[in-house]
Amino acid sequence: MSGARALLVLLVLAPAGLGRGEPAAPLVEPARGFVAAADEELQPVRIPFVLNSGKIYVRVHIGAAHEAWFILDAGSPGLVLDTSVVEALGLATGPAEALRGAGEEPFSTRRVQEPVEVGLGPIEIRDRDAQSGPLDAVLSPFEGRRVEGILGVRNVFERFVVEIDYGAETLTLHDPDRFRYAGEGTVLAMEVRGARLLVRGTVAPRVGDPVAGLFLIDTGFRGALLLQAPFVERHDLLARTERTFRITTGAGIGGRVVPEVGLLRYVELAPVRVDDVPAWFSRSTTDVTAMDDWSGTIGSTFLQRFRVFVDRPGERLILERADVDERRVGFDRSGLFLVAAEGGRGPYRVLDLLAGSPAAAAGIELGDAISSVDGRAVSLEDLRRALRGPAGTTLTLRVVRNDVGRDVRVVLRSLFDPS
Repeated sequence: MSGARALLVLLVLAPAGLGRGEPAAPLVEPARGFVAAADEELQPVRIPFVLNSGKIYVRVHIGAAHEAWFILDAGSPGLVLDTSVVEALGLATGPAEALRGAGEEPFSTRRVQEPVEVGLGPIEIRDRDAQSGPLDAVLSPFEGRRVEGILGVRNVFERFVVEIDYGAETLTLHDPDRFRYAGEGTVLAMEVRGARLLVRGTVAPRVGDPVAGLFLIDTGFRGALLLQAPFVERHDLLARTERTFRITTGAGIGGRVVPEVGLLRYVELAPVRVDDVPAWFSRSTTDVTAMDDWSGTIGSTFLQRFRVFVDRPGERLILERADVDERRVGFDRSGLFLVAAEGGRGPYRVLDLLAGSPAAAAGIELGDAISSVDGRAVSLEDLRRALRGPAGTTLTLRVVRNDVGRDVRVVLRSLFDPS
């Protein structure tokens, strides 16, 4: 990869431990902060989060006074701080290194030269190998809000059983030594390879037999499933998918991601099965999705259909079926991909537009800006949810072009239909 080290997630991966020997001291010190009840048993800790672009945003404090919003990311090895946070705290950093993640451009990062203390609710985490880089500059236009840092596997998932209730937007951190699962969910074996949390599963294209693979679990990936380029090519999956199209679907640390998109018959983590899953098919030869170490990545749009227990200490993934809002987990039905202005503000610019889509048929063009939907100013997240509404829904978008605004009616439909 042209001398740049590779990251293994879609949103971001810190390069913890890559290319270096293991340190004498643990990278993350034991957590402090569990509350002891009268019987001296350690109680689970519940932490609210905000679900945005499929990602889990938690409020943290750093050091004595700094507060920030971090993404909890099961695809990242450890702590990553935005450059602005490092500067505000006056932390020393090492030389710049070029890293590669999702997206075609390298990402410049620096190792923080001193331990960083992060508070997540009552839990105190001390990371000795934090990284820093321009997360916010790269990702905030795609997220529609600031991205100040990332908490990864060694910070949280190695230390606790992490229960994710997407519907209630609540995390529960369980002491792994005392956690006993007594629910009716499906318990899946997890394969742990360093910071990678993997499960076995099957994907079924529209034509031909299902294909088995090994899939990364990544709460920092907004889609349902992204298939690695070697896996796609080896099993001829694009040719076996009835209709695919190429459109921007998000961004990684290397900039925007533009895969082929198609609809699979189903994805199965036996015995759990989800039908009609929108999948992203990588054709990259340079970014992290060109690696052949695993078959694909299961992300938030799949996981939101469940209450999820990520039991990395016990090497289990537990899935309980949950009610879900299709506007959160469905695929866009407009043909638009929108990005925010600096700081996540609107109006929201049309970065990509699918030819023949409802938005294109309505006369929207690349570079246009959307300032409201049905007469309401909304966040980028709420606008995207509106554009994932039921087929047949008519939305009135205020479209601004050359400083002139006009109302445009867009009738949503599935982009996977041949029409």
